[in-house]
Amino acid sequence: MRNAFTVFVVALAMVATMAGAALANQPPGDPLPVNGEPDCFGARVSHSASEHGLTPNAKIAATEETIAFVESLPEAERPWWAPIYLGYYEDHGVSVRSIMNWIRVNCSADPFIENP
Repeated sequence: MRNAFTVFVVALAMVATMAGAALANQPPGDPLPVNGEPDCFGARVSHSASEHGLTPNAKIAATEETIAFVESLPEAERPWWAPIYLGYYEDHGVSVRSIMNWIRVNCSADPFIENP
């Protein structure tokens, strides 16, 4: 179960929040911008493409895998943000548009899920 959780955390980092290091032209060690910073959205989208090679179709597939994994967990073992994440994609479906909107809102000053 621990390995499955690790895979889940990695997939979530890549897809759900597009969290990670920095843009290709940003020096190593500089964090990605956080909620409310003007370049947050572009930095996260660029990072997922340049650092992880995620195409739009790969982002859709990874999001669907993450949803399936979260849904497979017993409710008591799901992360605190699972209802927000699952509810969003249940309402909006999984598409490039909905993934980009998820990132955009989570980069805003009023995100679905606060940065830790």
